[in-house]
Amino acid sequence: MRCPLGLSLVFAAVSVASALAQAGPRPADVSTLDGIMKAYYDVVSGPSGSLPDPVRDQSLHDPNAQVTLLSRKADGTATALVTTL
Repeated sequence: MRCPLGLSLVFAAVSVASALAQAGPRPADVSTLDGIMKAYYDVVSGPSGSLPDPVRDQSLHDPNAQVTLLSRKADGTATALVTTL
């Protein structure tokens, strides 16, 4: 039996939250501003085709953080998409 996509996403979110609760942030990632910046860059950057580390990404944010994605439409107008982690 196949798992619906929505249910798969719920399981993935629970897995990330569970792993984060067990591990917590890496001390080097959060002990200095430079460490936070380097860790975030490591999370959002990588070789083509690589996936970000969601557990490490969540460890760098407040649990209630919102992320704003900025883009521009073909007509030149700016858009902002506000989402949670």
